[in-house]
Amino acid sequence: MICACGFLLNVTVLCVQQGWGAFSVSEWARSHFVFVSGIPGLFLSPFFLVSYGAARRRQFRRSALWLAWGAFLFSLFISVPHGVHAVGWSVQPLIVLLVTCMFGVRPGLAQASLVVLALLGSATLSAQGLLEGVSAPEGLWLSVGAMGAVVVAMALSGALLHRTLDVAITAEEEQVLQIDQAKRALRHRENLLRHAMRVETVGEMSSMVVHQLRNQFQLILGHSAMGERVSDGDAAQQFRAITETIQKSNDLLENLLGMARAEDGD
Repeated sequence: MICACGFLLNVTVLCVQQGWGAFSVSEWARSHFVFVSGIPGLFLSPFFLVSYGAARRRQFRRSALWLAWGAFLFSLFISVPHGVHAVGWSVQPLIVLLVTCMFGVRPGLAQASLVVLALLGSATLSAQGLLEGVSAPEGLWLSVGAMGAVVVAMALSGALLHRTLDVAITAEEEQVLQIDQAKRALRHRENLLRHAMRVETVGEMSSMVVHQLRNQFQLILGHSAMGERVSDGDAAQQFRAITETIQKSNDLLENLLGMARAEDGD
């Protein structure tokens, strides 16, 4: 956003100072064109504005790609008016390599193609004497071919690196996913183990409770049987009811005792 505002401010100041002359090709072809030509700022501001908008929407990959295109085109603007031996051309292979590694084959090959076309255009203008202060050096087309070959080689190398990085990142993501799945499976097994331990504890407590109840029930049954023998009438009937009630509780005791047995059951 700051870069875009800076470019637009530069264009505004140049328009005020020079009028429409700030957008002439002759001004752009000067060695200090950044300070006298509004063409680069007018052309590059949209790239930075779109990048800022993508970053606000949290589309960081698209934002970075727009920034890369802006830097790439700005370097071309610097290089083309100064011939094929300008220092700016040495930056192009590095930009192409980085863009191809980070964003894929298509952006990298597109930039490599633009660099080759810009080299051809700059060489043609130099050969025809249309660039101010730039003459056609010896071996002009050989230099163009060598620089173009380097750019294409960087694009292909970036494509291989991008593929390698993509495979490595994919493998890392799969490994992280497998580790996460293993952790979830381990937590599930731990929960099952805790549940089994709780069941075992409940079974042991059930067995202890059953034995204690049976001892108490045997005592009650014994006294109830003695009372039934020595009593008659209503008292004997009440002792008999006590005995029947205690005996009906045996099924409940058997169910509780089944929880403590190491066998399959309902």
